[in-house]
Amino acid sequence: MTFISLLIITLITYILTHFFLISKEKVTQYKKIHEHFILPYVNDVLLFIESETQDVVGDKAMVEVNSDKIIKQIQKKASYGNLKLVHALYRYKNTFSYFVGKGEAKSLPTYEVFYIYLQYAKDHLQKNKHTDKLLLERIGKKQKLYGIAFVLTTILGKDEALKILSHKRLWAQSFLDKLSTELLEDLMDNYNHAKMDEHKLLTFLSIVKGDLFEIKESHYFIEIKGYIDEAIMTVKDRWVTSA
Repeated sequence: MTFISLLIITLITYILTHFFLISKEKVTQYKKIHEHFILPYVNDVLLFIESETQDVVGDKAMVEVNSDKIIKQIQKKASYGNLKLVHALYRYKNTFSYFVGKGEAKSLPTYEVFYIYLQYAKDHLQKNKHTDKLLLERIGKKQKLYGIAFVLTTILGKDEALKILSHKRLWAQSFLDKLSTELLEDLMDNYNHAKMDEHKLLTFLSIVKGDLFEIKESHYFIEIKGYIDEAIMTVKDRWVTSA
């Protein structure tokens, strides 16, 4: 065997060994994230928005989910997450310190943390070819609910926002599909930088108004429509004032 042949074999062996080591490390890291950061918390995060938006008529009482406790647990293992989640956790912590974790000042960063956590969980599961399509679909829908709750709360306040989202029987089936995570994320990011775009807010509200009301004979329709109209007027007034 010539020196060049030996060198080539050695190089190929090194490359293959390096490749398998990296692959093994990725598998190990995936398992750690899955076992220590996704499985322990994802169900509680999904349940929290379900409990916040229980149908005031038809839903049975759910077990109360403690959002503070979940976020504190996620904070302890934030190294498994990404930079965006770390920033959201930082905003949550600051809000909790300055406002003693009360009212809408607490609700917005809570919704944001859970929205970003679910995006991270969804990306992680899809990247690693997770086959539970029902779980992925549920994560996607609940993530959007957190985004919608966040945006509506910034305009109307928490109580009105949750009333809108609690009347699930008034939703069109296409409602969540028409609201993209890109739009919701853009509105949330701009809110954090005090530059929410009125054009995009009105786009968001037009989708809500157009697709939220499927059963118009419901006596709740007028009340919920009133909240949406109020939100639209609030955004338009803000637009005129800032012009």
